[in-house]
Order: sequence, then structure tokens, then C-alpha cells
Amino acid sequence: MKKVIYFLMGFILSSALFICYINFLPVGSIDGKVIFKHELDARLNWLADNTIKNIGKDLAFEKAMSDLGIHISEAEVGKEWDSTVERYGGIDELRQILLDTQGNEDSLKNNIKKGIMQEKAIKHFTASVPPNEDNTDFQMEEGARLYEKYIKEYEEKVIIKIY
Repeated sequence: MKKVIYFLMGFILSSALFICYINFLPVGSIDGKVIFKHELDARLNWLADNTIKNIGKDLAFEKAMSDLGIHISEAEVGKEWDSTVERYGGIDELRQILLDTQGNEDSLKNNIKKGIMQEKAIKHFTASVPPNEDNTDFQMEEGARLYEKYIKEYEEKVIIKIY
């Protein structure tokens, strides 16, 4: 019986030491300050949570646009992409900017797609607003307000669970 107890105590102690060793394993340093694995894990968990929330918001946005009958072709995205590349002085310049801002071409293309869809959605809501002769911007402003309200209500319906 003593051997079993000693074995279990040894197992528990070695497990605790292993866990401490793993969590306090240095993974890098910045200006001499050591970064430990548990610090990295905390940041990665935070990033994962935010990424899951962003995926949920993206899916809600796409569903909301689909419900409005708003769709976009790859040709539309490609045309705007080409315009963006030209505006930034070519693909090499744009890639450098993306590298400096921790972005990538896929995320930029996705943002372009979302921007075009958002613009179409605002126009959709603007069409339902009667013009105001005293304020020429009223129709567009009201359309944008209605769009924001629609998206907010749509996002509130989405249930995001993080495991």
C-alpha cells in the first residue's frame, strides 16, 4: 500500500513540476525581458476569442446581405482590387504596406468585398427614404442610419459560443 501512495505522490509531484516547467518555458525575449509560454498562451487565447467573434460577425453580415438580396461577383471585387493596387503604386508597394500593417491580400480582398456589399446595402435602404428638399444629404444619411440599425439588430440575434 505504501508503494502505491509513494507512486501517486511521485506522479502528482512530477506532474506539477512538468506543468510549471511548461508554463514557465521561455519562448522569446524583448529588450532582455523574457516572454514565457503562459504569457504567450494568454495572448493567443485572447486572439482566438476575438477571431471567433469576428467570424461570427462576418457570417451574420453575409447572411444579412443575402436576406436583403445583395450579392457581389468576383469581377466586382477584382475591379476594386485592381483600383486599390493602382492607387497604392503597384502590387509590390501594396504588399509592403500589408506586411507593415500585419495584413494580407486575402483579408484586404475580403474587406473590399464587405465594403462593396455595405455600399449596396446603404443604397438599398436609401431607396426607401423619401428625399428632403431642405437637406440633400438626408436621404443618404437616413439610409446609412437604417443600415446600421439593421446590421446591429441582425448581429444581436447571433449566438456565439466560445469553447
